[in-house]
Amino acid sequence: MRMAQARLEAVSVRRGGVEVLARVDLSLPLARRVVLLGPNGAGKTTLLRLVQGLEAAAEGRVVLE
Repeated sequence: MRMAQARLEAVSVRRGGVEVLARVDLSLPLARRVVLLGPNGAGKTTLLRLVQGLEAAAEGRVVLE
C-alpha cells in the first residue's frame, strides 16, 4: 500500500518581486508527522501554505497524491 504524499517540484515563490523560495523539490508523507527546522525567514511557513493550497507557486507544481 502506497502512502499519500505531497510533492513540490521545482517550486518558486515570489513576493513583491523578491524570490522567497527558489526551485524547491520536496516530498512529504501526509499521514506522518514532519518537522521543518530552519531560521526565521527560511520559508518553512511558505512551504506549509503551498502544501495546504493556501498559497500559489510562481513556478513549478505542487502534487497531492
